[in-house]
Amino acid sequence: MSSVKHGHSRTSIYNCWANMHARCSNPKRPDFKNYGGRGIKVCDEWGLFERFLHDMGEMVDGMSLDRIDVEGNYTSSNCRWVPIKDQNHNRRDTVWVVLHGKQMSAKTAANRLSVPYERIRWAIARYGADWFAYATSSNAGKIQSNNSTGVRGVSFHKASGRYHARIQREGKITSLGYFYTIEEAAITRAAAEIGKAMK
Repeated sequence: MSSVKHGHSRTSIYNCWANMHARCSNPKRPDFKNYGGRGIKVCDEWGLFERFLHDMGEMVDGMSLDRIDVEGNYTSSNCRWVPIKDQNHNRRDTVWVVLHGKQMSAKTAANRLSVPYERIRWAIARYGADWFAYATSSNAGKIQSNNSTGVRGVSFHKASGRYHARIQREGKITSLGYFYTIEEAAITRAAAEIGKAMK
């Protein structure tokens, strides 16, 4: 890595660049397991801070460096500046799957399969290890919209005319809310099931 001595050495973007390298190369860092430990690398060009600055531009306050493909390396084509709050939300919300023998986020899998992300989440929650067959089937996402919905944990509430999503937690049935469409109820139920499985 380069040593910068002309005004950037104590700036936010320099710290960002240095931290990027450290989490990919320093096994003593707590977050190394999520970066270098998973094979994530920094491209050779970005060994020079000046090249990183040239490719990414100045860092705006409130922004953070984000990889578009979370399985990919730190490169100019795979990185962007995003609001910190958006990046933190994405990290908390990450669901991991295995596609063609490789672990990746559900969002990455959805992009590679060209199918809606919600369909992937729903398939994981309902079918577990067999999610791929459902998510890529021609009937995926076609859900019956009648009183016996055919969707686990979702029923039609006649009094309100909406769909009621529920989940069982620690032996108790918890309401997840009422929704105007069965798709909204099913997605909410699927997300809750994923959260339950990850605890």
